[in-house]
Amino acid sequence: MHPTDPRYLTGQYASGDNLAIIAETHWRYGMASEDVFSVVTRALFRERPQPRTILDIGAGTGEWYASIRRLGGDEPQYMALDQSTGMVEHLQSRFGTDARAQALQADAQSLPFPDAVFDWVGMHFVLYFLPNMRAGLQEAWRVVSPGGILACVTNGRRPHYELWDLQEEAARRMGLPGAAQSVTASDRFHLDNGAELLPEPPTVHRWPAGLRFDEADAVVRYLAAGPIRKHLGGHADDPAVRNAALEWIRGQVDRIISRHGVFAVQSEVGFYLARRP
Repeated sequence: MHPTDPRYLTGQYASGDNLAIIAETHWRYGMASEDVFSVVTRALFRERPQPRTILDIGAGTGEWYASIRRLGGDEPQYMALDQSTGMVEHLQSRFGTDARAQALQADAQSLPFPDAVFDWVGMHFVLYFLPNMRAGLQEAWRVVSPGGILACVTNGRRPHYELWDLQEEAARRMGLPGAAQSVTASDRFHLDNGAELLPEPPTVHRWPAGLRFDEADAVVRYLAAGPIRKHLGGHADDPAVRNAALEWIRGQVDRIISRHGVFAVQSEVGFYLARRP
C-alpha cells in the first residue's frame, strides 16, 4: 500500500488512538534521550525567539503543542491543522480552556490562511504523506512571516528497517499480492533528500534514534496501531489475516529476544529549519 493511499491514511488517522500507541511506544522503548518535539522547539526558540503565532500542519495528537506550552509558556497563539475530523476533535479536547490554541480541519496542500501570518510553521512527520509534497511545502512557505521559520521533522533514509523487513516477510509468507513494498513514506522525504525540496537552503539537525524492545507484545501493539497496514493493504481489515501476520512476527521477535535479550530497531530522526528572508 502506497504511503499516500487514502485507505491507509483514513484507517491510521481517523482518531488519536493509533498515534497514542505509537507515541507511547517511542516514549517507553525509544533509544533517544529526548523526544524530537522538545528538541525542535528549543531550536526554534533560539532561531526565532518570542513567536506570536505558530501553525502546526498535520498536528495529529498535539505532541508539538505540549512541547511549546512546556517550553514557551502560554503566550504564542497556536493553530493546529489536520485533515482528520477525529484528530481535530481530539485536539480540541486536549486544548481544554487554552484560549490561545485552536484546531482546524483543512488540507495541508491548500491552507485557508493569508500570506505571511505565522512566525513558526511546523510540518512534523507529515510531508511524506502528502500526495503533492511540493504543493504542501509551497503552501507552508507562503504563510511563514518574514524572518519566520519553517520546521520539517522527518526520519532518516530507512527508519526501523528491522520492523519493515519482518512485516514484508510476513505478508510474503501469507501469499498476499503486492506484498513486496518498494516505497516507504521516508523514501519520499528524509534527512538526506529533503533539503532540495525546501524553498531556502535549510540547516539540518539529526541524531540516532530507534527502539529497544524487551517484550514481543509491545512490538505487536505498535505494528497493529498502523504500520502493518502498509504491508497487508486491504487484507488488514480481515482480523484473521491481520492476526496471523502479527502472530508470525511475534514468534520471530520472541526468538530474537530469547537469543539476545532485546530486539533492537535502528533509526535516525531530525529536522530541517528554513528561514524566510
